[in-house]
Amino acid sequence: MPVLEAIAPQGIHGVMLYGQLTGQEAPAWVEWVTLPASLHPALAEPPLALAKNGDWGAIAFLLNRLLNPDLDRYLTTGGIRLQILPKRDLLHVMTDAVICPNQAQIGTTVAQFFRQLQLTGVAGVRVYGRRAGQKHPAWSYGADFVPRQRFVPEVTPSLP
Repeated sequence: MPVLEAIAPQGIHGVMLYGQLTGQEAPAWVEWVTLPASLHPALAEPPLALAKNGDWGAIAFLLNRLLNPDLDRYLTTGGIRLQILPKRDLLHVMTDAVICPNQAQIGTTVAQFFRQLQLTGVAGVRVYGRRAGQKHPAWSYGADFVPRQRFVPEVTPSLP
């Protein structure tokens, strides 16, 4: 239990632990452990609420969990790693893994995540993917949450 208290999981007020003997359905013992979030208001707010208020640590945590849902695979391979860089009204998100992350899956997932957060001042996201160890991305994906002004004017075709 000191381990759970030491890591002080955000937004989790307590945990019920139980031990089960082989071949028995009912637990042999059950214990409730109160965690620091139940005592400290700063730890009580769930990560999603923190993320919606622009807490980059909470945003990184939630996005990491979203892109790496299989803990065993994450621990085996290192999963998909993230770097988030806010620049003006855009968020730039670099993803990398042993095998380059899939653009169709990762790009839309990251964009949808940020669209749902509705962060103030964020007009869009640019997502990049590369294989671990590579310097440049293998792909990029962009999504705008509000209409953006084009830098290059659209050409109107001339009629003969």
